[in-house]
Amino acid sequence: MLVVGAGQGLLVEALVAAGRGPVEAVDASPEMIEAARARRGVQVRLADAAALPYDRDAFGAVVVATGVLSGDPSETPILAELRRVLRRGGRGLIALYHPTPWQRRTLGRVGVLADGALRRDRMVALWAQPDAWPVLVARWTGRRKLSGADRRLLEALSQEMGPLAAALRARGQDPVDTLTRAFAAPVPACDPDTLGAWVAAAGLRLVDQQAEDEVHLAIVEPA
Repeated sequence: MLVVGAGQGLLVEALVAAGRGPVEAVDASPEMIEAARARRGVQVRLADAAALPYDRDAFGAVVVATGVLSGDPSETPILAELRRVLRRGGRGLIALYHPTPWQRRTLGRVGVLADGALRRDRMVALWAQPDAWPVLVARWTGRRKLSGADRRLLEALSQEMGPLAAALRARGQDPVDTLTRAFAAPVPACDPDTLGAWVAAAGLRLVDQQAEDEVHLAIVEPA
């Protein structure tokens, strides 16, 4: 099994614990690879998702984690690589970001969701500068006041960074700088209605799709 976009190694760790190993993993971010090693002892290879360092038909299962793909036609090279390393009869699972209506309202209100994309770099800023929340939100959204619900949401968002930041700090790294660089790219939301044609352009067939909270899952196989 291969995990593309392994990030902090959470999914790899869970798959191995569930007896799904051996699991190969790649990520394009040196910062996330270091976080995976520091926090979970997970080994992740540095690789571009559009140029995977594996032979054709190498895997019977490939998981593409959230944040790698968004459903944009420009991503065909990454899908083509998924098709290349996935053997016939195998299955690919593509996780795409797709916020719920509630998330669109709440995250959009504080600027963490902007122009249809999740801004994880802003989550890092919220964690690093709790005293500057009103200033940050005003800069991102134009809103001058934060409600009690806004502050509870900001606390929850910033707390998500805590364990990861602690692991990086224990390794002697600056968590603010490391995480800001690792999360610099926005994560666009997908359009579920276009996924069939999107994967077909790379020689894949959409077998099934379903929504799971903020993630939309697409199951594919070689066409």
